[in-house]
Amino acid sequence: MKNSVFLKGLLKSILIVSLVFSLPIQAANDASERLTNLLMAMQSFQANFKQITLDGRGDTLQEMVGELAVQRPGLVYWKTNPPLEQLVVSDGDRLWL
Repeated sequence: MKNSVFLKGLLKSILIVSLVFSLPIQAANDASERLTNLLMAMQSFQANFKQITLDGRGDTLQEMVGELAVQRPGLVYWKTNPPLEQLVVSDGDRLWL
């Protein structure tokens, strides 16, 4: 009797834990699907960006500022500013770095 009560409690706990951990995965899948649907309709976009890389404590390790332009099919322009300067260009057939 005690074993069956223990097993039922264990199974309930496993079910609850698996549901709790599957919620963020489902949310990420939904967000990914929404982003994919949004991007499928776009022919081009451009943006200026700032990327900040943090360590485990939330302190800034690195900051990068740049610009991005994309146009279908396969045209890409990515440029980051000093001190981590980088230029990536694609004409749809070749990629230059």
